Amino acid sequence: MEYNCEHVEESVNIKKLKKKWPNMIPSDINCITCVNNHAKALSEQTIWLCLTCCKPHCSRFDERHGIQHYEEKVNHNISLDLKNFKAWCYECKRYVFPSLNKNQAIAQAQAIIQKYFRRYMEEEDTESYSTLDCLNISCKHVIESVNIKKLEKKLPNLVPLNIKCTTCVNNNTKALSKQSIWLCLTCKPYCSRFDEKHGIQHYEEKANHNISLDLKTYKAWYVI
Repeated sequence: MEYNCEHVEESVNIKKLKKKWPNMIPSDINCITCVNNHAKALSEQTIWLCLTCCKPHCSRFDERHGIQHYEEKVNHNISLDLKNFKAWCYECKRYVFPSLNKNQAIAQAQAIIQKYFRRYMEEEDTESYSTLDCLNISCKHVIESVNIKKLEKKLPNLVPLNIKCTTCVNNNTKALSKQSIWLCLTCKPYCSRFDEKHGIQHYEEKANHNISLDLKTYKAWYVI
């Protein structure tokens, strides 16, 4: 069930994130309070980024500086786990997931951070544990199956409510609004395995079209 977090608008500062994030070095991102306190074992911490001020803090399972930061600041309600990119609202006490028409600022923040991590890896030609861990990369098909240039070119021209399965539209299929739509990250949107299975059919017919993104949960699936 989609959940619309009322704190996203006041707690996610996209302008500040775009300005400050490119100046950070992924392997050097540590809890700002722990660094000031000269704490040890920083590399073992889980780091959460406050999406209001863009300052990193350690988790509730470390020194709890993320929670302390939220309790001391006004409207610093949402932080992003830099390991799995999930957003947590301290006020709502739950994870906040973006969808086509809800919590879009979360999706923007996730995209900015992930894009920078990837660019940093390419520029530095590094395979450091911390960077790979933040990206959570384990699928060998990502490079060949995710076409970022095409996505950046085509997606801005799509109207969310009008995104339908390409094959179903061509076949004049009914009840399209009830389908789960997956976007092939190489090319086009298709319906799920629980509908007409056109996403799977597309994968079977095309080479290197291995990864699709669920446009409801934004989870990616690789078929092989």
